[in-house]
Amino acid sequence: MPRKKIVVSSNPNRPREIFELCNHHGALNKAVETLRAKYQIDVVEMRKKDKASQLKFLKVFGDKELQKDVRKILKSLKINAGNFWYVYQYVIDGNVGNMSEIERDPEGLVIEYDPKNKNDVVFCVGPKTTKTDIDEAWEMIKTWRHEGKSPRRKDKPEQERDYEIFILHLNGMTLPQICSYMDERFGKKGEWGMSETVVRKILKSFYQRFEIDIPKLQ
Repeated sequence: MPRKKIVVSSNPNRPREIFELCNHHGALNKAVETLRAKYQIDVVEMRKKDKASQLKFLKVFGDKELQKDVRKILKSLKINAGNFWYVYQYVIDGNVGNMSEIERDPEGLVIEYDPKNKNDVVFCVGPKTTKTDIDEAWEMIKTWRHEGKSPRRKDKPEQERDYEIFILHLNGMTLPQICSYMDERFGKKGEWGMSETVVRKILKSFYQRFEIDIPKLQ
């Protein structure tokens, strides 16, 4: 069974970005005009509310070949595939869909999960993922998997420390920088004094837990 997806990240500027993409991307619009001619799509007719026009819209909307062509265009122009349905509707009727839905940003954090297996959860971290996104997603997972409670594998302060180390690394800190930062916070002689070996072990654990490809840890 394929995993279901939840787009966690929200971007209030995204509706404007999608509008500008569809209306002002020269190469995309040239390709869109070619597709409309190929599939004989009359945008004005597709916007009409009469039954005949709506039936034509539904027929075109379900055209698998048109969908393949649009996906090829997005790939060739290096436009994120998460924009597919908005661009696809734009091809058919010149609109881009529900603005409130468009705020969900597929270039941020996406959760993939198997509804029948609570252990099959994947965090897909995109280039626009923020710490807030991860916090929000983790709360969602806790609610679903553990009825609102996190599994007690470690004392809470140690969990928070390890999680902070993971976030620091996601945001570009190197291992020596993380060690220095944690030592400055807790003291080199404190119980949380850091070594690069310990930090590397913590990071590997988090990357594996979220099924993210482990980058070079240095």
